[in-house]
Amino acid sequence: MTFIAVVLWAAGFWMTVYGVKYLSHRSKPVLPLSNGLRRRPTVEVTVKNLHLRVETPVLNALHDGLCRVLVLDNHRSLRGFFIKLYDLGSAIGIIGMVAALVLLWGLMVNLFMSALSLQSTSRPSSLVKRAFDQPLEAQPLISGFDDDGMFAVRPIVRLVFKVAGLVSYVATNTRFIDTWALCICQIIHESGHAIAAALRRVPILCSGISLTVVFPSAFVVFPTVRLQMLPLIDRLRILAAGCFHNLVFWCLLYFIAWTGMGTLFRTLVFQDASNLGKVVVGVDSESPLHNHIPPGALVTKLDDTVLAVAVDVPSDDPWGQFLLAPSTPSVHQGWCIDNSALENATALRQDQQLTRITLLEDPSSTEEEVVLWSGPRREIWEQVEVSSLRPRIPFISGRLLRRTSDFVEWIHEADQSLIIPGEHAPATSTGRPSTS
Repeated sequence: MTFIAVVLWAAGFWMTVYGVKYLSHRSKPVLPLSNGLRRRPTVEVTVKNLHLRVETPVLNALHDGLCRVLVLDNHRSLRGFFIKLYDLGSAIGIIGMVAALVLLWGLMVNLFMSALSLQSTSRPSSLVKRAFDQPLEAQPLISGFDDDGMFAVRPIVRLVFKVAGLVSYVATNTRFIDTWALCICQIIHESGHAIAAALRRVPILCSGISLTVVFPSAFVVFPTVRLQMLPLIDRLRILAAGCFHNLVFWCLLYFIAWTGMGTLFRTLVFQDASNLGKVVVGVDSESPLHNHIPPGALVTKLDDTVLAVAVDVPSDDPWGQFLLAPSTPSVHQGWCIDNSALENATALRQDQQLTRITLLEDPSSTEEEVVLWSGPRREIWEQVEVSSLRPRIPFISGRLLRRTSDFVEWIHEADQSLIIPGEHAPATSTGRPSTS
């Protein structure tokens, strides 16, 4: 899915939303009902510009039950534990906000001093030719800015390219891994507000999700009067609880990575096949190799280069070394074929390359097949995705490990973005502030 396809998909989605809104406004009830007989809908949907908001009071009963449990005498110790825990979260939130403000002021001062030093420099500015074929990191920095130090200022062009690349990746991610990760982190964030409010018996009016253009978010709504009646420390506890939940969840992810639980999952579900070759994870659907190399096949050789690697040498990657090599490796053996096979053959140019891909469609068999590729070897590297791990269970996809790794990484990044103390949004027309 390309970026243009994502834009068209988003445009079609919002056209459908506004079409449904238009048709729902035109439809009228068959029987006239008075306002007293009308029931408030269980799910309320609001659309304004490119903002879609869905709220529901379905979870209110669950939150009310939690409030009743926490005020019982036999749960007094549990309630006291949660109060002290969220007090710690409030203190961490204040410290984090102060540290962020200090860092921001330091960056502003450094930027101001860099601008002054640039203006006071008498040396003439030099023009630098930009090489588009070089990576962005290899291009020279703008003259006059110091690239050293804790608060060094980098050219904003580099940041723009990195952000553009991130947005492009998010937009073209067909499985919406980032969206699911962000939703999970926001649910954890909003549960912190709800649990902290339950400690002081503050009810929630509703909860829900919203969508702005293509970015989702979650929220819970509290009554304004009830919040204003609370002491300052209680309001601070409710406000900082969401960030504290994200911080605890981030520490949990770090602990899982530090203990090596991911390695245990990989060992249980996958087995190392590097001593046999490379396992095909997937082939680009538009590639000519799509119908000839099935997923799960074991590639043993590229030409005469054996892809099997010893287990104790995991850094050796003959797949990438062969396909990305700048020059054709020397071939010590020729090909012997019948003259009849050359009757309808097409002459090859000198710059064309032939590559033999030897593979086993069934890794348990010994019958090898050879796929002959005509073209640059780099295209094989771009169109065929391989791995050194083979699933132990037949119906498990070889992409499961990479998808899981990407999902955990997106959760880690999204959770970090939510560890920022915020504040209640302005009251709505019904006088109900929401945290989102």
